[in-house]
Amino acid sequence: MTKKSRLSFKLLVLASFLLSLAISTACVKDGSTASVSATAANMVTDTRTFSVAAGKSVVFYVRAEPKDAMEASFNIQGGDDDVDVYVKDPLGNFTVEKKRATDTGAFAFFSTATGYHQVVFDNTFSTSANKLVWLKINHPGRGGIVP
Repeated sequence: MTKKSRLSFKLLVLASFLLSLAISTACVKDGSTASVSATAANMVTDTRTFSVAAGKSVVFYVRAEPKDAMEASFNIQGGDDDVDVYVKDPLGNFTVEKKRATDTGAFAFFSTATGYHQVVFDNTFSTSANKLVWLKINHPGRGGIVP
């Protein structure tokens, strides 16, 4: 690990710690839950619980600028407790790609492009099992998460 990547990782860990100190406000919309917290350094924490039907995907859009940090943790229930999880930047490049992510997982990255990043929970490989996903995502707060 290079000195620059160690520093980036330490900053991400520090941002994560600061985000955990936030106070959440919960709301319910269309059968899913969502909460939003204002945090230090203009970061925002969104928490959502949603269903991903068999053969379908759920996509969220998060706006970011270059060098913005984003991180997420998730929990999956249903079927074999697995979904494909990936993030694509505004240019269509895969920033995160986790095939058959199971049970609990997490990812973190720094944005390299300006615009909306797609955060995708893909259950298209499943023919019969719906999945329930709990997502907590820390992002720069440049417009929130767009379903």
